Amino acid sequence: MVVFAYVALALALALAFYMIFIETRWFHLGEVTIHVRKSFPCRLTVLHLTDTHFRKSHGWKRRFIKGLAERPVDFVFATGDMIDAPHGIDNCVAALAALKPRYGTYFVLGGHDHYAITLMDTLHHLTHFRTSRRASRKNETEELIRRLTEIGVVVLVNEHRRITVDTHKLVLVGLDDPFLSRDDLDAAMDGVSPEDPTIMLVHAPDVIESAPERGVDVVFAGHTHGGQIRLPLIGALVTRSKVHRRHACGVFKVKDTVFHLNKGLGAGPITDFRLFCRPEATIVHIVPDEE
Repeated sequence: MVVFAYVALALALALAFYMIFIETRWFHLGEVTIHVRKSFPCRLTVLHLTDTHFRKSHGWKRRFIKGLAERPVDFVFATGDMIDAPHGIDNCVAALAALKPRYGTYFVLGGHDHYAITLMDTLHHLTHFRTSRRASRKNETEELIRRLTEIGVVVLVNEHRRITVDTHKLVLVGLDDPFLSRDDLDAAMDGVSPEDPTIMLVHAPDVIESAPERGVDVVFAGHTHGGQIRLPLIGALVTRSKVHRRHACGVFKVKDTVFHLNKGLGAGPITDFRLFCRPEATIVHIVPDEE
């Protein structure tokens, strides 16, 4: 029994080491094609980044993102929780500045971009999920927005932009984080018609009902981290959102709206572990159905 206990302890320690120090740095560049309604005017290639949770010592993560600059894309979409604390701003700005998409980088805020989440906040979220969103320490959100704007990143906070891709007209909608109830869909989509070809960027994917009702073609989101722990035959254990566990990452469709949920490249300092859920960035090809 003593030998069994020592073996079990050694295996547990090895698994913990792998989850914390190996898989969290085993970055993956995924590639996926999504098909949207045939009236969508053009093909697009997007680099989707989310949940980098940059802190001061994350040079390896910054270098991975910089290495993606070699991939030609039309847009970079960064969907929130890109920093964990003010000292992560430099890494975030440096990483995004290295990317050169044809039509620009667009950024929406997540809860960690607003607040430096503490252990007590995390415990509160887990025990009061349906009733409260607690965050105790504010991040330097305005400084983050200012620095990103200086390098040409467009930060969308409950607003939209009408853009031209070649000769095609598109609408990009950016929501503040629904997880902290900071989203304002009415303001963001004021003047946007259901017939407009529309892409929505949001951190938490809790727009699974409202986005299809508004005629949004594609939603890019993060927040779930793919579940962080994914078990064989079971998949993600949690999503901390309105999205079902089976849709914790990847592509799924609600009515005519296609959702892309990225597993993200990081996690908060208290929950920075993964199992069978490698951190990722994704190249997403958007293709109208008629093609």
